[in-house]
Amino acid sequence: MSQFWDIYSINFEFALVLGIFALSAYLGLWSGVLSLAPIAFGAGAAYVSARLAYDKAMIGEANYPLMTHLIVGMVIGGLLAWVTSFPLLRLGSHYLALATITLVLIARVIALNLDKYTGGTVGIIVPRQIRFWHILVIVGLVSLVFACLRKSRFGFAMDAVREQPEVATSLGINVQRIRRYAFTFAGVLGGLAGVMQAQLVQYLVPETMYVELAFIAIASAVLGGAYIWIGPIIGALLYTAIPEVLEPYLGPSKNIVNGALLVIIMVFRQRGVVDPVQFRNMMMRRTSRRAEA
Repeated sequence: MSQFWDIYSINFEFALVLGIFALSAYLGLWSGVLSLAPIAFGAGAAYVSARLAYDKAMIGEANYPLMTHLIVGMVIGGLLAWVTSFPLLRLGSHYLALATITLVLIARVIALNLDKYTGGTVGIIVPRQIRFWHILVIVGLVSLVFACLRKSRFGFAMDAVREQPEVATSLGINVQRIRRYAFTFAGVLGGLAGVMQAQLVQYLVPETMYVELAFIAIASAVLGGAYIWIGPIIGALLYTAIPEVLEPYLGPSKNIVNGALLVIIMVFRQRGVVDPVQFRNMMMRRTSRRAEA
């Protein structure tokens, strides 16, 4: 068991951090928009965190505590999301998705050109402070926030905005405001996950958080289930575990399975692996059968 953990512990850590990225993408889906922007915000937060550590190392001082880096990452991600939400949320759903993909591309160009601060193509070293138990605690706290949010007035408002924006407006819900809050919260999570990802990679280059990671985050949310917060976490775990399990049999072609699995899920289980509606119906049928018996 200890040998298994030594081999796959780093994969599990990356899967949990991917789960937070997926939750940031899920927030957009929950509010009725498709957004890849949290990856760009995560990149900005990661570079700021890495630069703080680098400057401390250059003057021979001890690095800031991990909590400082995480808080700075969340603040940077939230601020970037709040500022960009004003022009982006004016766009329609398809144009918004394209704009957020463009935002990820722009983030890479900025990282390449600000080489004085980001290291450009050479990159910048990130000293690792995060441990596995830190990641577990963070994922647990984020999950608790989502569990509370789901049963809150804001959660019900996001359900209404996602399903029927016109009806939500007629009920007095400000659709733009709800989406802006969700977009900003997604930026906070993206900044948090970006700092954690940089700590795990320990070497930050413009390709660390690029379009591929954005698509994997969205795919994890869809695969696990985009209608309940636990779905993106399960999707991230599956998206990370399946290629590792199949590597002895498929070799370099292992990642093809993720794409094929995603297509199968979208065709036969459009609500993802975790579907609260189906679970509720199953429990109702079981209760009905017991009552008849």
